Amino acid sequence: MPRVLVNKKKPEKPEGADSGKIDVLVLHDRPYDDREEFKESIVTSIRGFLDRAPVREIRTKEENRNWDVGADANISLVSVMLATGLESIGASYKIWDMDNLVRCVGSKVIVDLLNRPRLLAISSSHYSNERQFSELIEFVRKWDPDVPIIVGGQLLRICPNIETIIPTVNYFVHGDGEHIFPKLVDLLLNHDGVGIDKLPGVVFRTPDGFDGNRNIELVDINAMEIPRWDLVLKKNFNEFAPAHSPIMPMVFLEEIRGCMYKCSFCSYPLDNPFRLKSVDRIIREIRQYVDWGFTHFNFYSALFTSPPKHCRAVLKRIIAEDLGITFSCQARADNLYKNPDLLQLLREAGCIHMSIGIESGDSAQLRRMRKRLNIEKSIQIMQQAQENGISVVANIFLGFPGETQESMENSYRFILACNLWGIYLSTFVVENASEVFRKRETFNLEVSEDGRSWRHPTMDSEEAERETARFFIRLARDPNLRTVLWVIQWRLTRFFPQIVKSGQDPMIWNTLRKMQEGIANELEYNRFDIGAKEHASRQEVLWKDILNNQRFFSDDEKLGVA
Repeated sequence: MPRVLVNKKKPEKPEGADSGKIDVLVLHDRPYDDREEFKESIVTSIRGFLDRAPVREIRTKEENRNWDVGADANISLVSVMLATGLESIGASYKIWDMDNLVRCVGSKVIVDLLNRPRLLAISSSHYSNERQFSELIEFVRKWDPDVPIIVGGQLLRICPNIETIIPTVNYFVHGDGEHIFPKLVDLLLNHDGVGIDKLPGVVFRTPDGFDGNRNIELVDINAMEIPRWDLVLKKNFNEFAPAHSPIMPMVFLEEIRGCMYKCSFCSYPLDNPFRLKSVDRIIREIRQYVDWGFTHFNFYSALFTSPPKHCRAVLKRIIAEDLGITFSCQARADNLYKNPDLLQLLREAGCIHMSIGIESGDSAQLRRMRKRLNIEKSIQIMQQAQENGISVVANIFLGFPGETQESMENSYRFILACNLWGIYLSTFVVENASEVFRKRETFNLEVSEDGRSWRHPTMDSEEAERETARFFIRLARDPNLRTVLWVIQWRLTRFFPQIVKSGQDPMIWNTLRKMQEGIANELEYNRFDIGAKEHASRQEVLWKDILNNQRFFSDDEKLGVA
C-alpha cells in the first residue's frame, strides 16, 4: 500500500495570496527549447525594435504587457482534456497554460503554491529535454516542498530514465494519460490512494524508490469523452483570459494520434501507435463545439492530410453538413500534389491556413531526412494553395547533417520561388528519441552530453545558428519576397491586431515587412559587427516610413512622438 500523498496542510495567508484552496493546480508550460538560440534572438530583436519606436504609445504597449505571455486566451488541448477529467470527478482546479510559464507568471504561480493546492499536475507535452523540465520542478519545490506532484506527457517517452533524473516527482503517468489521470486524482483525493498500484502506466515514489504498474494502456480515441472546450469560457484558465478575450478562443481538435512517417530528425514518440478517429466521431466533435459557440478550429495532429483517403472523407462531410467553420491544419506537400482534389476540398470546407513541413529546399537533404518530397511539385502546390486563399507557412530548418552553403542556398531559392505568406525558420536541434540521435555514428554526428551543441563534417551548432541568422536577415531585406517569419506575425499581432483584421491587404503587409526588416536590423546589430550610430540611423528611417502608413494604425489610436 503506497503512502498517500495529498496536500492536507491548511493554506497560509501570505500577502497577495488567494484565500480559496483548490484540489488540483495544473501547469502546462510551453517553453522555448533552450537549445533554440535563433528563436530567442528573434524575440529579443522584436523587443529592441519596439523600444526604438519614436512613438510613446507603441513603447507603452510593450512595457505594459508581459512580452512572453503569448496568446494566453488560446488554451492547449492537453489542458482541456485534463480539465475534462477533473470535472468528471468533481475536483476543483486552476490551470496555467502558456509559453514560458515561469518567466511570464511565475509570481502568480508562487501565490497559487503558497495557497497549498492538494495536488499539483504538470504536463511535459511541450518539453523535449529533461534539463529544462528539472528547472520547472526545482521552481515548484522551492515554493512548496510538500505538494504531491503528478507528471505526464511526451517527455516520459523521450526520456525513459526520467524517474531517476527527477526523483522529487511523486507520480508519473506513462502513455495515454487522459483516462488514467482523473482516476489517479480521485483515488488520491477521496480514497486514501487505495488502488493506485493497479492503474496502468502509473509509477509512484516510495521510500525505497519507485513502484507501480508499468503496463501502458492505450486509449480508444473514438470512445474517449469529447474534450470540454466550453470549460475554457467558464473555469479558471490563465485567470479567465479566454472568457475575457474579445476573440473567441480557437479549438484544437485531435483527429489523428501518432504519425505515419518516420522522418529521421523527428522525436515523435516511437511507442505512440498511429490511430485515426472515425469521420463520424470528428463530425460529432465539431458539432458539439459549434453548439458551444466555437467556429474556428486547428486540426491538431501531426498531419491532417494523412492518409489522404481519411482526410478526403472528413472534408466532404464538413462540406455536406454545412458546418460553417474555418480551420487551420498541418499538411504534407506530397499528400496534396499526389491528390490534387484535396486542395479544393480543403478550401470549400473552410481551411484558411496550413503549415507544411518542407524542412529543406535541397533534395539531397530531404533524402537524408527520410522526407522524399519533389521540390518542384511542392512549390507548385503551395503556390496553388495561396492562389486559392489559403495562407501557407513552410517549416524550414538549417544545420541537419550534410548541410552546406549550397543546400542552404537551395532552401532560399525554394522560399523565393514560393513567395510564401509565412515561414517557420529554425536551427537543427537533436532530439533524444530521433533516428539521427540513435544512429549518430551513421550520420557522423557528435552531440555534447547536455545536448546543447553538436557537430558533423559540414557544420556545427554554433555555425548553424549564425547561418540561420544570416538567412533571416537576407530574407527580411529581399525586395522580391513578401514572406514574414511566423513568430514575428504571431507576436506583433498582439500589439497590432490590424495585421489580422486587414488580412493580406498589400499596404498593411508592406508595413509588416518593414517591421520585419527593422527586427532583422536589430538581430544583425546584436549578432554581427555593426556600428551603433549607423544602426540607430537605419532604424530611425524605418520607423518614420512605418508611421507614415496611417492605415496601419487603428482609428482610435492617437500616436504622438515621444
